[in-house]
Amino acid sequence: MLLELIKDEHHEVKMGVLAELQSVAMVVGPEMVTGTLLMSLSNLMKDPKWRVRMAVTQLTANLGKEFGKEFYTKNLEPIFLQFLTDNAASVRDMGIEKLLMLATEFKADWIVNSYIPKANDILNKEKQGYLYRMAVLNSINVLKHSLLI
Repeated sequence: MLLELIKDEHHEVKMGVLAELQSVAMVVGPEMVTGTLLMSLSNLMKDPKWRVRMAVTQLTANLGKEFGKEFYTKNLEPIFLQFLTDNAASVRDMGIEKLLMLATEFKADWIVNSYIPKANDILNKEKQGYLYRMAVLNSINVLKHSLLI
């Protein structure tokens, strides 16, 4: 049922499902957040409505915090990191806030060994616009405080 509702043509329905999905996932556990649901979340990161993309970014970060670093890195990270190249500044800004939350949870070794290499890959991609490069640099700037603690 969730998979059908998440594909609804009205963004309000998608937003409603995404708002409740974290609660549902906490009850049924990380096994529910694999396979088709991950594919659906990935597809929603291409939704034309920026609020839907922001809800997916927020959801993936929150689920990553709840289910741990290993689950996040394996399943959610590719979806979450799409915020860095999102067209909407609000999505990029909120993603950076959630990134700080994840960094606090996962600690400095995750920042250095996982996030920084992936951020560097995004910086080195051809045809990355100025705003996307700035989002990556801003995220690193925010995370530097986590490294100093």
